[in-house]
Amino acid sequence: MFRNLLLVFSFCALISFGAVPGHHSVHRSQQTDTPKNQANIQKTIAAKKDSISKLGKIVRALIKPFKFRANEEARIRKIVEGYIQKDTANFAQQIAKLKTQMPPDESQKLESLMKEIETMQLSLQGLREQIDENGKKIPSPIVAKDSPATKPAAAAQPPLGLPNPATEAAARQKMNAIIFPLLSGPQKISNDTNKHKDTILYRERCAVPRTKIFGFYDQDSQNRINGNYFKLITTFVYASNLVDGTAPNLGRNYNVIDSARRRGCEILFSVYNSNAASTTRLMGNLIPQDTLIKRAISAAARIGAKGINIDLVGLSQQQRGTFVKFIGKLWQACRIAPTPYYISVTIPGDDKGVAYDLASLNNMVKYFIMDFSRGNGRAGALAPLNDNSSNSIQTCFSLYLSWSPYIAPSKFVLGVPYQGVQWVSTPKAKPQYLTYQQLRNRYADSAASYEPGLSAAYITVNNKNTSSDIWYDDDLTLGAKYDFALNSALGGVAIKYLGDDGTTGYLQQELTYKLIKIDTAISSIKVLKEKPSFGNFLSFLFEDPCNALETVEHEQNQHLYSKLLLWVNIILGAIIIIVAIIRFFKIKKLSSAWPYKQPFTYALIGLCAIESFFLLLFLFVWPGNPYFGNNRDHICINVPFIVLFAILVAGTAAGIILRWLYQLNYKNERP
Repeated sequence: MFRNLLLVFSFCALISFGAVPGHHSVHRSQQTDTPKNQANIQKTIAAKKDSISKLGKIVRALIKPFKFRANEEARIRKIVEGYIQKDTANFAQQIAKLKTQMPPDESQKLESLMKEIETMQLSLQGLREQIDENGKKIPSPIVAKDSPATKPAAAAQPPLGLPNPATEAAARQKMNAIIFPLLSGPQKISNDTNKHKDTILYRERCAVPRTKIFGFYDQDSQNRINGNYFKLITTFVYASNLVDGTAPNLGRNYNVIDSARRRGCEILFSVYNSNAASTTRLMGNLIPQDTLIKRAISAAARIGAKGINIDLVGLSQQQRGTFVKFIGKLWQACRIAPTPYYISVTIPGDDKGVAYDLASLNNMVKYFIMDFSRGNGRAGALAPLNDNSSNSIQTCFSLYLSWSPYIAPSKFVLGVPYQGVQWVSTPKAKPQYLTYQQLRNRYADSAASYEPGLSAAYITVNNKNTSSDIWYDDDLTLGAKYDFALNSALGGVAIKYLGDDGTTGYLQQELTYKLIKIDTAISSIKVLKEKPSFGNFLSFLFEDPCNALETVEHEQNQHLYSKLLLWVNIILGAIIIIVAIIRFFKIKKLSSAWPYKQPFTYALIGLCAIESFFLLLFLFVWPGNPYFGNNRDHICINVPFIVLFAILVAGTAAGIILRWLYQLNYKNERP
């Protein structure tokens, strides 16, 4: 309202200062159009423009205090900018402190990473400027669906040669010393207040995963799970053999699901089998498929799972289309279930697109988990990173991307086995699978050798009559695979199986070191005291009190404005009493001879009207009033103040009109 009055005032002033003189000057120029007169006219116009400009500045200065929303936005922006500056300074201090604690090699890596981040920020800024200049986003390249298979995506190369084990261990130990305490919960860092001392910001440091971490656990596993695993993984995968098994229960490890859920893990139910014959029977008959789907959805609902994973052994090329139809039926059943579930599929690392039609499964499947825990009959490591073989992780991932170019890398999850394989060369025998715990217990004194690029670790065991090579993954080779998953932007990593590493903690430490990061977050912001604003004051007039006053911020405003309105009513009441006393004694002394009798009477009536408005507003805002508004007992009468005041004004107006009509009709009856 005040802004509108000032705008009208400024418009009138502009007309009076600009339009009328301009008219006379033009009229005079028409009368005497000489060079001297034209110069005078130009000077006059310039002087008037300067006057108008000064007047505009004055008007803008007068209007500025009444721009409540803009002023409040400026105040909040200044607070946020202050916090950002503090965060930037704290971040720089933390980076400098971290550099001093890290070994020289890791410090150099950190500096190079910071330079890359700065380069990316500059590139992003340039892209934003280019977008602003063009007025639209830069179109991304579109790949035609009918185009031939594109070149396989370049997989991230592992580091050449072995890192210094001592340096790697020292860096891991220092970093884990900071991260492990944070796994139990966030740690409070600091509480900062802004320069007005009316807002306090709570910060805390926490450990967060860099990517999704799936942890598989079998229903009949003999392994005990270290409690730290529940803090590290994001998704706990409970695997049950519903294809081969006939027991209706979910195994003896059912209670471990509650432990994972209490620690914030998402639950995924995995259906697997043990042999290819059961897969053939399942794919050849619709009745077992329907039964399996019902049992899987029932089990997922029982354990509170968010999704269902399908992990079948020995799927052949002839069953390719049947498997797609089976997943389609499962997908439909998961969609109409009381609690919808997502679907993930475990695919062998060396399938090469034979049995699994990823392009057809893409729209129904959320994750493809690349499993390297089963051998393919070739002597060597189960999950080599890059040993120039056809079943290495880099080769398989590149082929999957080339045969399914429309599937994003983030849909693939890298499965890393926590077990090794023993190949007996003399005499030849079938491979034997050993968990990482069994390997450490049996061959703790054997020195490990590594393929180039940390592709895999192996040891050679020579007995009297036999010679064998044992291939496995330790902390160094797993670290290289975790780096590959991060650098290739995969959807995550999957551990198969939890507990296979025992209680030593070596593999857990590497998992923490590579896939868990430290993050500083703002936990909460608390407003200590809020400055009164005209915008908040208007909210009490027009908003419903039950909706407007239910938050802490509005509750603080309610107490604040009730105090202010109480003082306004006290001051107005005192003024009314003073005016009434002056009027009473003046009329008593001078009677009708007092020249200010009528002005004081009108002033007293006006003050009483204003007092009635602010008194009603105080009663509306005051928490102790139980009859309307929102009181301290949280009993709310959901009627806005403006409605109450309209009722009061309407009643008063109706009384005045009735009295006027009465006097109009009965003039002769007045005494």
